[in-house]
Formats: sequence, structure tokens, C-alpha cells
Amino acid sequence: MTTEQQTPSTVASDATLGDVAWSSPTNATTEDASVASASFTGLGETSEYLKATNFGFSVPGGATIDGITARFKAKQTAFAIFETEVKLVKGGTISGTDKSASTGLNTSTLTFISFGGASDLWGLTLSSTDVNASTFGVAMRVDDNMDSGDAEVDVFDITVHYTAAAGGGGGKFYKRSQRRRVQIRNRDQ
Repeated sequence: MTTEQQTPSTVASDATLGDVAWSSPTNATTEDASVASASFTGLGETSEYLKATNFGFSVPGGATIDGITARFKAKQTAFAIFETEVKLVKGGTISGTDKSASTGLNTSTLTFISFGGASDLWGLTLSSTDVNASTFGVAMRVDDNMDSGDAEVDVFDITVHYTAAAGGGGGKFYKRSQRRRVQIRNRDQ
């Protein structure tokens, strides 16, 4: 199995669901402590999706995609902000199995949270064409269970786990055989 890990070139706040937009979403393209943030002012608010795409994968054609690991590095300034939804983006559409575990974001330092794994396809059928596309990625939303606070995301990354297509020379295989005549004589005669 081979892996390839990349960070996104594009991160945006996607208003498909949620009521709090992300500020400076493009800050989540590089691990540099410059963050995208969602600022909550009331109990029960949910962020829009923070959608990361355009990862620049170059998985070889014909490879079998075995699994996807997606991570984001985040923290909160409150005590009750949880990831509430984490899904893949295939062909530009947020889809697949929700991998969120309602884990509270770290309150002191930016920390990676990991989802999926080497044999987890998130309920999707994925090809090398799918993961190499600029429209492939990951999206997440967070929930605020207190009165106010910020969720901050520094960077996303995705690891694609795949098995390369079986190689072959494309040529013909020849088997050489030999024929020999063997004569057995009885010595008693």
C-alpha cells in the first residue's frame, strides 16, 4: 500500500448548512498558526461547512483507493465547541459517511484531530480520477454548546491510501520447451 498526503489549495465557508460563517477560510491552507475562525455569540449555534478542496493529488491511474485519512488542526476559545460533522467532498459535493465523533476541540493549543483511516472509504466509491480532481476534499462543521467562543482551524490535510495497479511489460511471455527422444533398453535381452 502506498500513501500520499497533501494540504488544500482552496478552503471556503460553505453555507449549505449552519448559521455562522467562517472568517478568513483561506488561512486553513497552510500550517502556520494563521487560522480560519467561526465566532459564536449564542447557545446552540452551528458553523457553516469549512470546505477544503484542490489537494493536488497525483495517484496513478488504475490504482485502487483503499482508504482516506482526513485531519484538521484546531482549537477553541470556549469550553464547549465540538466537531459536529466531518464528510468528504467528491466532485464538489459534500457526501459520504459523517465521521464526526462530537469531540471537543482542544482549549489551549492547535491540535490535529484525525478521521477515517487506511481502509475507510467513508461510504463512497473512489477512483484515482476522483481523488486527483480539484473538486475532491473534506468539509467539517462545529457546534457551540455555550454562550460564546471561537473555533479556530489552522490547516487540513488528507492522506490517500492506495494500491498501485499491477505492473506489466505489456509484452508476450514465451515458454520454451524441448523434446528429447529417450530410448530404454532392457539389458537382459
